[in-house]
Amino acid sequence: MSRVAQKVGLERTHLYRKLKQLGIQFSRRQNKTEETDKD
Repeated sequence: MSRVAQKVGLERTHLYRKLKQLGIQFSRRQNKTEETDKD
C-alpha cells in the first residue's frame, strides 16, 4: 500500500481514508502475485 500511495502522491493514511470514502474494499494482508509485481 505504501508504494501505491507514493505513486499517486498521497500519504498512506490519506489513501486508506480515501479508499474507505469510496467504498473500496482492501485487505491489509500482503499477497504476492505476478500481477502485483509488474510495473
